[in-house]
Amino acid sequence: MRWLLLALGVLLPAASVAAVEGGRTLETAASIRNSGLDPDACYRVRDVVLAREDLRVYLTEGFLIFGRPVNGRRYSAVFSAEVEGGDAELLLMPPHRSERMALAGFTSTPNLNEHFRSAVFLFTDSTALELMDRIKARESERGRGTAAPEMGRILAANWDQVVKNFSSSFEIRLVHNLLSPEQGVAGFFYGALASARLGNFDIIYDPHMRKQITVGQVLYRDNQTFFDVWTSFESRSVRSGARTMSGPGFSVERIRIDTTIEPDLHLNATTKITIKPDRLLREPLAFAISRQMRVSEARIDGRPVEVFQRESLRAGLLRGDRNMEFLVMGPEPLQPGRSYEIEFRHEGEVVSSAGNGVFFVGSRGTWYPNGGAQSFSLYDLTFRYPKELDLVATGEVVEDRIEEQWRITRRTTSAPIRLAGFNLGNYERSTATRRGYTVSVYANKQLESALQKSRDVILMPPPELTRTWPQRSRIPTLLSTVPDPRPPARTRLDQLATNIASAFEFMAARFGPPPFSTLTVSPIPGMFGQGFPGLIYLSTLSYLEPRERPPSLRAQNIETFFSEVIDAHETAHQWWGNLVAAEEHQDVWIMEALANYSALLYLEKKNGTPELESILNLYKANLLAPAPDGRPIDSAGPITWGTRLHSSQTPSAWKVITYEKGSWIVHMLRRRLGDEPFFAMLNEMAKRYRFRNITTEQFRQLAAEFTPKGSPDAKLEAKNIDQVILVGGQTRMPLVRRLVGEWFGCAEFEETRGGIRLGTEYHKADGPELNTSQNPDEAVALGAAIQAEILSGGFKNVLLLDVTPLSLGIETFGGLMNVIIPRNTTIPVKAGEAFTTAVDRQREMLIHVLQGERERAKDNWSLGRFTIEFESAPRGVPRVGVQFEIDANGILHVLARDIATGRQKVVEMKSAVDVDDAEVQKMVEESVEHFFDDVRARQWVEAKLKATETIAATKSALAECGEEIEPAYRAEVEQALAAVERCLAAEDPATQIGDPPKLKTATAALDEATKPLADLLMDKAMDAMLRKRGLIQ
Repeated sequence: MRWLLLALGVLLPAASVAAVEGGRTLETAASIRNSGLDPDACYRVRDVVLAREDLRVYLTEGFLIFGRPVNGRRYSAVFSAEVEGGDAELLLMPPHRSERMALAGFTSTPNLNEHFRSAVFLFTDSTALELMDRIKARESERGRGTAAPEMGRILAANWDQVVKNFSSSFEIRLVHNLLSPEQGVAGFFYGALASARLGNFDIIYDPHMRKQITVGQVLYRDNQTFFDVWTSFESRSVRSGARTMSGPGFSVERIRIDTTIEPDLHLNATTKITIKPDRLLREPLAFAISRQMRVSEARIDGRPVEVFQRESLRAGLLRGDRNMEFLVMGPEPLQPGRSYEIEFRHEGEVVSSAGNGVFFVGSRGTWYPNGGAQSFSLYDLTFRYPKELDLVATGEVVEDRIEEQWRITRRTTSAPIRLAGFNLGNYERSTATRRGYTVSVYANKQLESALQKSRDVILMPPPELTRTWPQRSRIPTLLSTVPDPRPPARTRLDQLATNIASAFEFMAARFGPPPFSTLTVSPIPGMFGQGFPGLIYLSTLSYLEPRERPPSLRAQNIETFFSEVIDAHETAHQWWGNLVAAEEHQDVWIMEALANYSALLYLEKKNGTPELESILNLYKANLLAPAPDGRPIDSAGPITWGTRLHSSQTPSAWKVITYEKGSWIVHMLRRRLGDEPFFAMLNEMAKRYRFRNITTEQFRQLAAEFTPKGSPDAKLEAKNIDQVILVGGQTRMPLVRRLVGEWFGCAEFEETRGGIRLGTEYHKADGPELNTSQNPDEAVALGAAIQAEILSGGFKNVLLLDVTPLSLGIETFGGLMNVIIPRNTTIPVKAGEAFTTAVDRQREMLIHVLQGERERAKDNWSLGRFTIEFESAPRGVPRVGVQFEIDANGILHVLARDIATGRQKVVEMKSAVDVDDAEVQKMVEESVEHFFDDVRARQWVEAKLKATETIAATKSALAECGEEIEPAYRAEVEQALAAVERCLAAEDPATQIGDPPKLKTATAALDEATKPLADLLMDKAMDAMLRKRGLIQ
């Protein structure tokens, strides 16, 4: 079982519940773990559809078994297609081009129409009720039950443990939703699907996520666990504005943390969070904390409450973080508008030794419980730690004393912040002050073990001696050892303080006041930094002189990063990330890009513009560098994808695109606006969103306010364009160049004997330069060569995404559409079929070309009509071949040929691919919405044609046989004939649809009844032939 192996690959610790014994959360979790599958709730399903907005799951044929109910609600199911003709299908069409390209990058198709043989479903919405309703409806239609308890016992034996493993990965969410009184409102839908082509992959519909629909795959590569997001987007109801996102239900007003750090570095803390609900909260409250911490108990307003904590790797991967969620469940609902204090006791190992008296603080933002939307709050922090150590933290010191072996420090924040951090060590300090801003830089008194050089032994041979017999061997002797590197010199420490204070002053002058007038900088082992409000964690490598760093880190660009960029970058985070914060992880790029570019601005001030341009050019080279799949790193996806860019295909893309491409975006914005409006925009951003969150769209709107007058938003004037690059053979023509010059306000052209004067000097002060540096012929030739190589299949790593947006076909007898080129077929393409006549003596055939996804011709788009003539013949004799061809430009050519005479007609239609995306989406959605009605319509038309043919043949046979038929047999045939005619007469005039199964049954009965009549006709025909040949008299 492939799913069993995957699920068991994640080992999860036991759940923990504290403070209240035998609570509802623990009981619900135990029920989930022990429930298993219900053999008596197994059904044979056929054509069951489950729709979750843009996600559509079709259970075509197979068995569906539900899990046993918990708290009266079924939350799991397994589908198996292990039956004859068994199949299921997932249909998903991402609404945006970027999402279709992302999906194609992982699956080689821009839309998912994927068949699967088995699936595990978890759900806390209305899925169970909807599926049962559809199953009962099918039972009613068939007039018999579909329950399959025998198969249920087999499936339960095979899948029970798999379902339990998946349930354990979502146990926190399952418990939360199953204890929520608003059943289905807060629910989610998850599917683990097994596909022959794509392997195992996940689908998620979660109304509480910013991107409600996500499809992806868990992969293990290079000792890392990845969740590759194939596509993720807002659901249809959110895109249309019919539904809005709901928050966590409460806001955080104040956080108080009392922390004790033991001599062995074990951390014990009590955190008190004051919350205010904005609605009646009857469900459990969800919080998150580091996996290195355990919450032992909780209280609400002093009363003990349940705490349910469970590690969930898969759910964490889907969320994009590595924290642990836990639930708090009180005995009574929390009333809106009233403040409540929730007290947590938690402990763990977030501080570790890096060796040589240096400490590393992990989980810097989640060492205490975080809840709600991580809103800005006031903090009150008290730390108790060994008196021989130094501790720095967020906030201003309001109390600092020593009690026996302990030092106790209390800090508070005068302004609201999102996160609080601390650092611990044996420090020395340097302080610098600039215009009211104070920067204190702390350094370790010793280096961590990782930076301690190995004691390289230098061996020297002994001096030459007078030769004796026997000759002495030249044995090397120990000369010396390389001394350990020294901790940061005082000069370097003072230099750091001065540099960071200058950067702090530089940024405050341009962005406005920071959240705090003091800034503390402390060392952290590693090659990274992190900026908290009033506190910076700075890589210990930045404290060293370049010559003292490991040899592998002495390249010029790396030296610049650790010596000049990283400290300014983290300083800039005082504004971008702490004063103003990102709304969601998709908006984090704004903070990182602004922080990084702010550091480059300071570097430009210190060292000049060439230094800035040099770093930007390095960033550009990194963006264009090939990823493991051969594509440029920049093609991994848009910058707004955030941590989603960190995938198994491009592990480094997130860093390069977020920091380096982000810097380029801000740089281009600066060049677009000009320096004065650019800095005015940043200053306004710091004012308008002070202690608030900002989204990418709000950032775009803010930038639009500062664009030059006359060019609102993204609409550019000619004077805002630097160059117009002319490529293509037609750009050689003087008339074309003159027209382009007029459109963009360029200078008059001087015509010479050879045509237009080339060069880059042709432009006016207020107009762009017409760049003629590219050879038009070479540009066309290169493009044509690349396209030819793609068309010939030479480029295996190039995915051609030009596909037919909708199916193409023709109308056939009965008003049905016969598809010739299916939807999503890559172009160019050629396909065809042969057709015949439906009535006797037909002399021409109408070729009605259609485009769409509906079964009936009238519901699709008409592209055109034409006729082809042929010789008169009985029905079914003429043969007309119809061929559709879409060329590389997307133009549809339709050919119709009379196979008997070779007479043909070719008609060129409009572009088959140049179709409005919204119209395509509407057509596809309608086809999904009316799927069963359309299938029923096709079934009726096909059954009706069969019945009509059978009626005509029967009446003809009855007339031909005449008196040779026994009266009783004639009555039997006429009775069956009348039954078919009654079914046809029952057709609904409005929908033009009857009952296909009933008509098929009646037609089959007529076929059976006329078998003796057919035998009689065969005998008569055989007798006539033999008589004609004179073989009988």
